[in-house]
Amino acid sequence: MQALDLQAKDAGLHGNYSQLVLELSPVDDYAFLRGKLAGFLESYPLLSGLPARSLNLCPYWALKKNKPVLHFNVDTAADILQARELVKAYLNVPLPAQTYLVFYLINSEARSFLAMKFDHRLFDARGAELFLAAFNRYYVEGVLAPAELTAEAGLSRWGEKFAAGKTVNRFFLALRRNLGLLNLNKRPVRARVKFVTCHFSAFEFKSIEGKSEEIAGHMMLMPYLLAVSTQALYNQFFAGREGSLIVPVNLDMRKKGSEEIFFNHVSFLFFQLLSREIEDIKTLASVISRKWFDQTKNGIPKALQDASMLLRIMPLSLSAQLLRRFLGGDMAVFSFSCLAESGYAADDFAGSKVYNLFHLPVVPPAPGVGIFFTSYKGGLNLTISYLDGKMTGDEASRLAAYIKDSLF
Repeated sequence: MQALDLQAKDAGLHGNYSQLVLELSPVDDYAFLRGKLAGFLESYPLLSGLPARSLNLCPYWALKKNKPVLHFNVDTAADILQARELVKAYLNVPLPAQTYLVFYLINSEARSFLAMKFDHRLFDARGAELFLAAFNRYYVEGVLAPAELTAEAGLSRWGEKFAAGKTVNRFFLALRRNLGLLNLNKRPVRARVKFVTCHFSAFEFKSIEGKSEEIAGHMMLMPYLLAVSTQALYNQFFAGREGSLIVPVNLDMRKKGSEEIFFNHVSFLFFQLLSREIEDIKTLASVISRKWFDQTKNGIPKALQDASMLLRIMPLSLSAQLLRRFLGGDMAVFSFSCLAESGYAADDFAGSKVYNLFHLPVVPPAPGVGIFFTSYKGGLNLTISYLDGKMTGDEASRLAAYIKDSLF
């Protein structure tokens, strides 16, 4: 995460962070909400911490003696459309120095939007949802969730780490060999992230799940969504060209039943998809499912997680260079994530009805385009995140429309 943060900052972005947004019925007493949030944050000393390095080696989360400080900003929009645009604009506002969590409340007459911007070293996407769920329970019942920390520091069993590093190196060498990679990396970009979002109702999501069962098989929603997204992007930007696309896919590594809130628990799957496989959606979904099974069986996500520990003991600039070697350059065409089960299950938040919960992640500078699916209360959300210039606004809107039309 430290290396990804440096990579993003080197590209002119403000770091490796994201934003979770709750669409709410109007919040009348935001001062009361602010007070409850401040009290909740003070119960978790972790939130006063910051990244540090020991003798310029291993990064760790250093706790400070002072209490966590709440950063809570309020704005008013003329209508719901302006409120939505403010939510997107706020993501390009930098986090204050040594601040890793900020809240924005945007009020309009019809809706309120609470945006939680967070550094990925503090939360991953699921952790952010679990954090808001913990706050809502505190707000309603006065009960604090424990700050469960079960993951080991990872600073032992170095033989296993180096073996994992060899496995990962062989895996990436195989990915890069004779591929004729297709990508969008020749386009000049600006250090600003933009978004296109699309919501599918519970009824529409049921229809999508039915199509997924038909095309990809039972419980194969992720391969189906990835197949549709890949085919849509290929047909829009590379139609008729031979070669392959490489897509890194986020994978939650929490143990089953774990609800750990803090820090990052994400590893990756990598899919090399040939142009001839992309032509037929059923073939493509089958290829993705097989590669998913093979990589999981061969322990690639765990090896990536273990090998990342080797990066921690390197100087940060060197670990960022190695990360660029694997994830940057001409390798990936877009990143993908599917959070099919939300960590936030309540119908309300701090006394306001929740209409939707969606994510606006900052896509890493390499590849510079991300397609993300999340769910809430039976509905499905699609977010396309892209660096300004990697694609135009019209292209991103057409891509979202293409994906939407192809899902049913």
